[in-house]
Amino acid sequence: MARSQNEIYASVMHDIGSPLTAVSVMLQMVTMDLEATRGGAPAAVKEQLSRVNQQVGRCMEISRRYLNYARERSMQKQTVRLNQALADVRELLRAHPSGRRHQLDVQLMPADLTIRMHGTDLIQVLLNLITNAFQSSSTPLRVEVAGVYHDDPLAPADLLDQPQRFLANREVFANEPPLVALRVSDTGPGIPENLLPRIFESYFTTKTPGEGTGLGLVIVRRLVSQVKGGLQVESKPDEGTTFTVLLPVEVG
Repeated sequence: MARSQNEIYASVMHDIGSPLTAVSVMLQMVTMDLEATRGGAPAAVKEQLSRVNQQVGRCMEISRRYLNYARERSMQKQTVRLNQALADVRELLRAHPSGRRHQLDVQLMPADLTIRMHGTDLIQVLLNLITNAFQSSSTPLRVEVAGVYHDDPLAPADLLDQPQRFLANREVFANEPPLVALRVSDTGPGIPENLLPRIFESYFTTKTPGEGTGLGLVIVRRLVSQVKGGLQVESKPDEGTTFTVLLPVEVG
């Protein structure tokens, strides 16, 4: 029997927690060994180890939080606080290998909205879109994540496909307010017009062999579609790309 989505999330989060705990213990042992040497560890080394340990601790806390979400009963309504999810994504990507040469700016919302979506799903959507932007260019670029609240449905004209704009899941997007539009924008090389509709196809990738599976955007589309949200991409070659995720806001 196939496992439920919640069971899969719980398994993944549990598996992540085990190596994080091991890393934390090893960091403490390295710190103790350095302190036992003559003269102790240099101040700069101790500071660096402390920072690494702090980041590991934050990752462990995030893992525990979303493990608890995943363990909730599948029939229970799934929601997540948007600002908490944004803050968690920012922390998770601080030490991401692809992000070392790029600049990431994750902006919290003025009001802390509650989104009708599983917390781990929202985290996965944002991580996929941001790391996809990181991997789009070997030269430094800027990635910005920001949200806009909508009290009204989006205008039909804003949802029309154009040569440089494509709505990936028109058939399921409810466009029922209130909505939040989360935009992940980058200053990368952009996507050619003829490839824009194809980037959501399974195994399609513009990356060099070994750098992409072609499944990241497929997963994003599936997770957004599950909550009847919208997924739109707009891109101009040599100017950058913006993915807009339109998600339902919990009222009350």
